[in-house]
This record gives sequence, structure tokens and C-alpha cells, in this order.
Amino acid sequence: MPDREFWRFINTFAPWGSALASTAAVIAALYLARRGDRIRLQVVVGVRIVAMMGPVAPPPERYAVIQVTNVGRRTATITGLYFREARPFTRQEFVWLPAPHPLSTGTVPQTLADGESRMWLAPIATFTQGFADHFRGVRGWLRAGRFRGGVDTSAGGRFESEIDRTLRQALRRSARGLT
Repeated sequence: MPDREFWRFINTFAPWGSALASTAAVIAALYLARRGDRIRLQVVVGVRIVAMMGPVAPPPERYAVIQVTNVGRRTATITGLYFREARPFTRQEFVWLPAPHPLSTGTVPQTLADGESRMWLAPIATFTQGFADHFRGVRGWLRAGRFRGGVDTSAGGRFESEIDRTLRQALRRSARGLT
């Protein structure tokens, strides 16, 4: 059976345990309090088909799109649109300045409040033509698989996502000259 000295020795660890638990509680409370202060954006990059309704409607058109939704509580200001290659050790980035279009949000900067969305688009033929040389050959075909699109914010944050399969295929087809 343990004697009195053994229990005194064990009790010397109680203040240390209490101090560690208090420190962990403070860190968790600060983390949870600041969580709402972060900018959180959801970015979707891909191809969308726009069809007009009516008796004399034009045929549906395909567009390359970057759509951004503010899923956080803090307002965010979008300051730039870009595409980049996600290769290790090299970062080749392309700033995207879409031409004005009636369905597009407009030029940057754009401010998004909680739950708001913005969308920038360009006709798919125009968009892929700008990247055709970059995706030529076998290496270009592989590059298209790791291509990403994103936005920069005024707070210094970058939010991006992979391009969807349809846009990846359109870039590869354009590089082969198939349009």
C-alpha cells in the first residue's frame, strides 16, 4: 500500500495539471472568439451554359465562370481574379481580367457581405483561346489537370478551387486546335 510520501509526491503534479488545463481553455476560447473574424469565401470555377427563353431566343452559349460566395460573417472585398498552375516548386499565375459582359458582376474590386455572391464570366471560346499555347502537348495536357482559379482579397487572403472537368476538357481541346 502506498505511504504518505508517495501521495505527497503525486499531489505535486496537481498544480501543473491545473495550469495546463487553464492554458488550454484560454487558447480554445480565443480561437472560438476569433473564428467569426475570418474571411471565408467559397470559389467555384467552371463552365456554365446560359440559355435564353422566348420565341426568338438565341442558341445556348457556354461561358467560363468564376463564382465567389461569402460563407463567413465578415464582409470581404475581392481585389483580383487569377488562374494558376498547382505544380510543386513553380507557380505560374495568370491574372484574369474578363471583358465586360451583361451577365457578369463587373470589374474588381467588389465587396461581398455575408451570403452574397459575385460571378465573372467570359465566352468559352475567348477564354480557352487565351490559354491555348500554355496547354499544348503532353505536358500541357498534364498541366490542365492541376489548373486552379481563385480570388485575392483586400485582407491578403487567397481563396481558390480546382477548375471543373468541363473547363479542363475545353482547355485541352483548344490546345489541340479542336475548339
